[in-house]
Amino acid sequence: MRPRPLASQYSPAKFSVGSGSACTVLRIEGELDAVTVDRLATHLSRTLHTRPDAIVVDATRVFFCCVSALKALVNASAEARSHGVDFTIASTQSALLRPVTALGLEHFLSFRPTVVEAMNTVHHNGSSLPGQPHGQRYRKGSMAVTHFSSR
Repeated sequence: MRPRPLASQYSPAKFSVGSGSACTVLRIEGELDAVTVDRLATHLSRTLHTRPDAIVVDATRVFFCCVSALKALVNASAEARSHGVDFTIASTQSALLRPVTALGLEHFLSFRPTVVEAMNTVHHNGSSLPGQPHGQRYRKGSMAVTHFSSR
């Protein structure tokens, strides 16, 4: 696990989106704070409007997450599920998992430790439900993300 950058090394979130056969991955790298939360919401909304079978948010390189960003993730997860789109966050970062657990949001957000496990869960099980334990093991499989572009 990579330590959070020092304050002098502030790293606002950067976003990129990739699409696979049935899964769209929104990759986030950096800090989700008041400066970047609107961009997060925009990227989540754009991704939801494409109506993929599943969305995986790659937050494996998120080192800070403000409450407003958590709210945007919860809202996006709820909207996705209301349209039958699976929504999973890939991360083991304590900067994200700690506030989720403290606020009881694990019942509204589904987490897997890696993007591959998140995609395999959707690919093999057809759904990824919130409230399942972090780090739970799933059957192996492959589902390649075929294209990434910065937005």
